[in-house]
Amino acid sequence: MATDLPAGISPDELYVVPGSRMLHSDDCQHQTEKSFAMMQSASPEEIAEYELCTSCRRVLTGGRRHYFPTFEEAMRAYQAPVENRSRMREIAAEHDPTVLWIPPAGTYIALAPGKGMGATAHFHKGHVDEHINGFTVREDLPSGYVTASRGGKPAQERELGVCPSCFMELLTSGKCGTCN
Repeated sequence: MATDLPAGISPDELYVVPGSRMLHSDDCQHQTEKSFAMMQSASPEEIAEYELCTSCRRVLTGGRRHYFPTFEEAMRAYQAPVENRSRMREIAAEHDPTVLWIPPAGTYIALAPGKGMGATAHFHKGHVDEHINGFTVREDLPSGYVTASRGGKPAQERELGVCPSCFMELLTSGKCGTCN
């Protein structure tokens, strides 16, 4: 089965991991550190036969992560609230920020100890999710990021009153459900 390559993609941008029958980019988001180390340029035969990884197709057609050399540059590009930056720096310093990126949607800053390694923290506008020993710990930041809420206002509480005969709460119509 021939691979239908996106327009403008060079075969030089395609790689394979030995033992896999899938084509990848050098920025594949689901490869591990070990598989990145094993990646080899795809041969013309492999390009003709193998399918292109779905996430790599997005990467190769412009959906690449934006990488940054420093956490400061990532915070500026992300436009993190100024009042949150001090705490964000403190949290980032607790991790090994070797690889820093913002995904194509621009929804957070991620940092990882190396290429192909999972993110150890995701920095959002109003909170940070740290991934520690298989658990996610969320810390809200001083300046929360407000999003639109759904639905209308909650109904106001009403004083319903009490029936003078049986002392039961009156219905919203003002009549007693027990006596009437």
